[in-house]
Amino acid sequence: MCGYFMDVHAPGGKQQHFRGGTIKGFDIPYRCLLPKNVDNLLVAGRAISSTFEAQGAIRIMATCMAIGQAAGTAAALATIEGITPRKIDIKRLRRTLKEQGAHF
Repeated sequence: MCGYFMDVHAPGGKQQHFRGGTIKGFDIPYRCLLPKNVDNLLVAGRAISSTFEAQGAIRIMATCMAIGQAAGTAAALATIEGITPRKIDIKRLRRTLKEQGAHF
């Protein structure tokens, strides 16, 4: 889950800057960590698939850390089960993350 507001700096080094108002948490779908055409690879942190606007919220270090924890846990589960990360049981992943102290 991401709990940071949208904080977007203008591309190209212009002086514009947008900072969203109300902070509303949102889930980051597991599929954002899975490259479309590559198996056995998970992407974490700022490299996940997202819109430009969402990137303004998920680029924060605490969120990147949580994404990394999810990716690492998914990789471990996939290895234990002998499957690719794409075939992970999301309910099991969420349950395991919760056992590790993750917040949703």
